[in-house]
Amino acid sequence: MPVFIRFTKRRIAAFLCIAGCFVQMQAIGQEAKSQATDSSAAKQGTSAKSKSAGRINAPKSRSASTGKGAVRSTALAFAEPLSELDARIVDAWKAENVTPAPVADEYAWMRRVHLDLIGRVPTLEEAEAALAMGLSQKKGRRQLVESLLEHPDYPKRFAQIWKNVLIGRNPMGGQDVNGPAFETWLRSQLLQNRPWDAMVKELIAGEGSNKDEGAVNYILAHARFGGSRLADRNAATALTGKTTRVFLGLQIQCTQCHDHFLNSTWKQNDFWGVNAFFLGLEREELPRDDTARGDRNRPPGFIVRDVPTTDWSMFDRRNATAGSLPPLYIGGVEMPDYEKKSRRAALADYITVKDRNQLAKAVANRYWALFMGKGFVNPVDDFGDHNDPVMPEVLDALAAEVVQEGFDLRKLIVTVTTSIPYQLSSEIPPGTKAKDDTLFARMELKPMSPEQLYDSLISVTMVDEAAGSGADAERARIARRQDWVRQFVRNFANDEGGESSEFEGTIPQAMLLMHGPMVDAIIVSFRQPDSPMQRLVEKAYASRQPATVLANSLYARFLSRPPTAREAKAVETAFTQLLGTLSYGNPNPSAAGVDSPAWQALRMAGEDLAWALLNSNEFILNH
Repeated sequence: MPVFIRFTKRRIAAFLCIAGCFVQMQAIGQEAKSQATDSSAAKQGTSAKSKSAGRINAPKSRSASTGKGAVRSTALAFAEPLSELDARIVDAWKAENVTPAPVADEYAWMRRVHLDLIGRVPTLEEAEAALAMGLSQKKGRRQLVESLLEHPDYPKRFAQIWKNVLIGRNPMGGQDVNGPAFETWLRSQLLQNRPWDAMVKELIAGEGSNKDEGAVNYILAHARFGGSRLADRNAATALTGKTTRVFLGLQIQCTQCHDHFLNSTWKQNDFWGVNAFFLGLEREELPRDDTARGDRNRPPGFIVRDVPTTDWSMFDRRNATAGSLPPLYIGGVEMPDYEKKSRRAALADYITVKDRNQLAKAVANRYWALFMGKGFVNPVDDFGDHNDPVMPEVLDALAAEVVQEGFDLRKLIVTVTTSIPYQLSSEIPPGTKAKDDTLFARMELKPMSPEQLYDSLISVTMVDEAAGSGADAERARIARRQDWVRQFVRNFANDEGGESSEFEGTIPQAMLLMHGPMVDAIIVSFRQPDSPMQRLVEKAYASRQPATVLANSLYARFLSRPPTAREAKAVETAFTQLLGTLSYGNPNPSAAGVDSPAWQALRMAGEDLAWALLNSNEFILNH
């Protein structure tokens, strides 16, 4: 069959598949209503699910596909006994007459937690191991969370998240910044589970070489230098705004030029008082060694330090008068000890000790938003009287736990991922009110980040398998990932320096998934001898039910679940039609092996199905 015909038919089939997935998701809520009244069907679903626990290739019943019967009947029953945090959430739901969505089934929840904690979908082996933990029970889910926090991809994933937030996505970090050294520092901190307040102290007040003391690259990313000193009186304003936004969730950069229009408590003095803590910054450029000469891609080395200074912040007020301020904290709080230590150290100490409750609120809200799709405060870095949080008592309780646990980020993750809202399905229950969406009564549909999408494509298809091993191969892999992510971020039309973690789809982004080099390589790999995708076809060809085995294998790999009966039937129909077309007029219809019509029909069906699944909402969304 001509390639252009296959190309067109495959895309038509894929778009129908995507539309079908969307319609099915919309219909789930209505189906839930009828199934909820059928307790016997729910019990049968539970029984069938228990027999297939730990088997991602097991046939999937219709009830299991919608999450009904696979877990205990209600979210409240599943979460018993309620933690203090969950009790507060349930009280808020009751006060607003909110009905939460059903608990997500094992497959959806397993995929979700892998994406959130290690940044990619699970491999087949990881999925089997996770399902064997008993994810229909609260205990099994906690066990999986704790095991993923020990996975080597956990520090890699969260180092990337924090790097994006702190200095942006540029792999090298930008001018004067050693991005790789910064990411290495972040990974080591997360691997050691260093407390967040200690990390913040080092990020704000760290000194030393930006090659050896990676944290100082945060300073270099946002302060402007002219020679060894700050370039001008506004050279630390970006650093001031970034520091208060990221660590405290306060957007006082709005007061750089005037008092805040919406928050009457924030004055222009608040911004410039904090800015004064950075005026003692100095940097010294290190000489390049012989191996670095002429290598423009290698970042320069700098030593960052503080020097004694009596400088005050100098700025212009709206009434055209000049203003000047010594180091002052937000609200005009004086800190006389800034003269006894470096100014940055004084600021870091105040933030992590005196203002630790706000530091805890900011990181608790940021992590909650990361896992739940939105925070108690949105945007996540915009706390203040002008922007009231939802469920403030829940946020306060979560922040208090962060302080009590010594700013332990892993414990914060365990708390959030074992909370009752994180267990819920993304399905929209019938009768859902707009209020329900603001109170975490169901899981948000979260677009994958470019990094999650790339790593998931690599994980499920193993297209990097042929690249080999060794340092050169690893450098090549890293370069491919960086190039792809950079292109994807650009095509998503997202500001790389912004705080948003969402990537709005554009036509170029859709084309990258439909016909980009990486997806094309995946499809082509079905024709490459001994490739993972061809081995999958071989397995199906050798079985008594080739289309069923093919469907089970691809759905398990790409969507982390078995196909429904309807989906398996569609694959069987497609295979049968392809086989009939290829057999018609074939001079050797009984040929065996790769030249046989059956083999070629399986390969074509596999290519079409893989392409459709990779472009489906169910794959590109974290649900």
